[in-house]
Amino acid sequence: MRKALTSILTAGALTGIALYECGCETPGAGATAGSVGADWAAGKSLANGAPAGVFWAWKGVGALLGGQGDYDREKAAAEEGARMQIEAQERMQREAEARERARIEAARPRVVFNEITMDHNIELRGVKGMKVHMNMDANNLNGVNLQPTVYFFDSNGNKLMDKDGKCRTNDGQVSFAGPVLVPSYDKAGFRDSWVFIDYRQFDITELGKHDLRFKIQVHDKDAKRLVGQSQFYGMAYTVRSSQ
Repeated sequence: MRKALTSILTAGALTGIALYECGCETPGAGATAGSVGADWAAGKSLANGAPAGVFWAWKGVGALLGGQGDYDREKAAAEEGARMQIEAQERMQREAEARERARIEAARPRVVFNEITMDHNIELRGVKGMKVHMNMDANNLNGVNLQPTVYFFDSNGNKLMDKDGKCRTNDGQVSFAGPVLVPSYDKAGFRDSWVFIDYRQFDITELGKHDLRFKIQVHDKDAKRLVGQSQFYGMAYTVRSSQ
């Protein structure tokens, strides 16, 4: 750029000198060869009193700078267009991947819990305990035997361990299995399935309030695979002297 400017300035200055010596210049609007020659002979300038060579040099510089500005604008526009195209392609790719994940998820056999509620301090066949109600949807599990089970933990998230061997998992955790559910459609809803929890099976004898936690899992009973799991829920169990 600097080299080009120097060449233009030099060429313009030389042109101005030559024009001055011969008393002529490229005519402007309304000028005649005689009037231009007279101006040069009188030592006049066409650029606010500056020598004519400088005038022509700066005219060349302006043309060069104007062309550079156009080039910069065109380059910036091209770069912006390329960036927008890349962003559009990336967005389309993300949307396609999201659609594919949604398709796979929709086809996956699973149980989705909508709501879990509890009824405390009730009696069932003379046994005091609580009911855990489940509102859930079974998707793509038509005809599958589903086994819901409630698993209990202490307030620190450790498994609550059974002591009498009645309501427990193979590793000894306190748990209660509900009735087996069999969906009749690919999309089936169970709005009020429940599991009864016998308080005695907590095997807690220390007086006072005890904070417990539980979660529910649903298994394909025949395939022995997990198809649904709830979040953790908290509850309080209080042992009184009259119990």
